[in-house]
Amino acid sequence: MECSGGSRGCVGPARRRCNRCNAVAYCSASHQALHWNEHKKECERLSQQMTRVHELNHFPFTFTKQSTLLVCEKKGTRCSFLSKRGIHKRGMWTVECNCRVFDAGPRSMIDYGWDLESLLCPCREPVSAMSKCLNTWEDYYEWRGIPLHSPVAILLQWPLTIYHATQFAGLRSSGYEICDELYIHYLGPEKELSQLDVFGELIALFPGVQVHIEFVGPAVPENRNGEEINISNYARCNDTHCSCKSSNETMRQFQKDGRTSAVQLRVRRGLYHELYNDITKYSFPDLVIAPNAGLAAYPSWLPTIELLKEIDVPTVFSDYCEEACNLSSDCVNSVTGCRFKIPIQLNPFRQPMAVEDSPLLIPCYSNCFLFVSSSTSFNFTFPNISGIPPISIRNATKSSWNAFEKFSGCHTGQTVDGLSKLKQYLNHFGYIHDHKSFTDDFDDALESALKVYQKNFNLNQTGQLDKATIKQIQKPRCGNADVINGTSTMNLGKTSTGHLHNVGHYSFFRGQPRWSKDELTYAFSPENRLSNEVKAVFARAFTRWSKALDYY
Repeated sequence: MECSGGSRGCVGPARRRCNRCNAVAYCSASHQALHWNEHKKECERLSQQMTRVHELNHFPFTFTKQSTLLVCEKKGTRCSFLSKRGIHKRGMWTVECNCRVFDAGPRSMIDYGWDLESLLCPCREPVSAMSKCLNTWEDYYEWRGIPLHSPVAILLQWPLTIYHATQFAGLRSSGYEICDELYIHYLGPEKELSQLDVFGELIALFPGVQVHIEFVGPAVPENRNGEEINISNYARCNDTHCSCKSSNETMRQFQKDGRTSAVQLRVRRGLYHELYNDITKYSFPDLVIAPNAGLAAYPSWLPTIELLKEIDVPTVFSDYCEEACNLSSDCVNSVTGCRFKIPIQLNPFRQPMAVEDSPLLIPCYSNCFLFVSSSTSFNFTFPNISGIPPISIRNATKSSWNAFEKFSGCHTGQTVDGLSKLKQYLNHFGYIHDHKSFTDDFDDALESALKVYQKNFNLNQTGQLDKATIKQIQKPRCGNADVINGTSTMNLGKTSTGHLHNVGHYSFFRGQPRWSKDELTYAFSPENRLSNEVKAVFARAFTRWSKALDYY
């Protein structure tokens, strides 16, 4: 470990710990004294973080001590750990130690498998469907039937962190299930580029979903810029006669409820804020994720943070330790003027092998802590989304709503791909009835429904999909029907105000038309013992509610 007072003029190894936090060390008393003015700002914070060391080092695996404590105490190395398991300098494992400088490698690198026997790796489809959300490594290993002495979690940190990020950012909350397609923008990939086969596990984690990932970062080699990769099977084991080598296994594993699973990757070299316009020609993200981001360490993040605030997409960052997340919070605050409203949280799917040569005496792990950008408003278009049929939920993202713009100018007699989705939307809110099968034809039923819709929202009753109607459809709204049994429940003839739909599903209390104060607070009863994750759900809900109301 390096002296925290700086490497210049050091008189020996850094063995003198700060007796307050025990998280930093110095080569001498003089260096410690010189560093105090800077260190005192973080000392108490680091002291609190040191109380969580046991939690950081806790994993369910039989090899936990060898991959955590022994590495942190320099009684073992990542190389020795991998060597004992016969995977040192093998395939995807090559970049997991310091023996080799990071190299994204040729495209053929994605042909590497697990280099493990079939019993130790997820090389085939799951034996059974996922019956519950996965919250720990134990959950995952039990579901996939993998023994706890298998080291595959070291590489599976990437897809499992993506899976957990969709929950953390609210994309897999109660009443919401990701449908059909999931678009992810993945910022700052490095050694992941040599481990792309491991992302095939997303097929199992998101059954029936087409997962599209844009890898964007300056570490992408020139010769791989623009590379497109379709992953059509799980990473394979090294057993010669395992069924994962069979083409039948590959074809069978992608079907769920008639839907096809697949993972499509595209690799781009450069900074996200510079490439954003070009990338979004192909996909607007449902989620942005930046693993081991180091926001405070790289000034190039600043314009990207500004962009992420502007586009307002759920964005999940991770980092090696809690202190790095705190520094990132300062960085985000300097750009956006606000801090994280959802608490920094320990990632249950962090890599279970400690980082060597950490600058702190606090254990560091890849993808150790997660935090969400505070500018994110979690793009749930429907407040009471549990009332929306699953087929419509996929439309609750910006990318899908923007796609409705292609209908502008459509009229009776035309056939346009996607109009069936619009009919389903209108059917849910009571404008179209008794349509069990929707087509892409602009028929009389759709024209009639649009005229009623336009009347309800004080628009010109053209029966066509003009720009004003499309704009109204794209606005956030509640999930209650506007037309019930053929009768409109709307405030007909009244002018809509604000940016929410003007529907008459509420009334004021007599004599008390509204609260007398404009700042509401809430608290959690200690006796309920709610976890930070549950409290975060309430925080997201109230934050979203306050943004939707002009008054508060």
